[in-house]
This record gives sequence, structure tokens and C-alpha cells, in this order.
Amino acid sequence: MIINLQDGKFFSEGKTYSSLFGRELLVLVYDGVNRAYAEKCVNDFNLIRSELANEICAEVKKYLLNTKDRYVNRDTPEREVLKYITPLSISVKAPENGETAWSLECEVPSGKNLRIDVCDEKLVRMEEC
Repeated sequence: MIINLQDGKFFSEGKTYSSLFGRELLVLVYDGVNRAYAEKCVNDFNLIRSELANEICAEVKKYLLNTKDRYVNRDTPEREVLKYITPLSISVKAPENGETAWSLECEVPSGKNLRIDVCDEKLVRMEEC
């Protein structure tokens, strides 16, 4: 559920509670996205399938293993990486082909931000932003 969604110049802004991270997150809903679609995407994020959460954690772990500062090692359980990332926002843009798509932006210990893009409950990309 999106709480206090307010219209802005380029996007609407609200909040949601993430059970995965145990905290409130900023929600950015871009122009051209209706409220029902935005709610569906945020709901998909909040009810994330365990397999998708594990896949995201595995990718974040690979990223952290390749940084010069060693926050994790090969034996670190995938889900443990959640304590090393700080979620900043979830973004919802207009759908292209009827899919549900959202992006999670988070900060990692090195101070860099990662954007994790999910489309139709599949991880499609993770990159520094």
C-alpha cells in the first residue's frame, strides 16, 4: 500500500512499509502511471516471492564480493547481505507491455547506490546508479 501519495512536477511521492527490510521506503510514481498500477507494483514488491528475494540477494552478494572493502565472503548466506544495504526508494514507471515493473534503489557500504530492476517478478538488471 502507498501511503500519502502526493502529486509532484515529474512524479508523485509517497511511502510504503517494506516487510523485507523492516522499514518505511520512499515511493516514486512517475507521470503517466495510474494509482491502481502503482499500488499493484508496490504490492508485488512488498509480497516479493522468496525465490526473487534470494536471487536479488545473490546478485548483491556478487557485487559486494567484487568491492575492495570486504563486507561479505563466499560463505556469507545470501539473505545476510540485506543488513549491508540501505533501501532508499522504490520507483514505478509506466508499463511498456502490460507487465508490472518496479525499481529498488539502495545504498551499499561503499557509499554507492545500486538500482535493482524487476519486471513481471523477474530480476532484469542490477547496476550502479
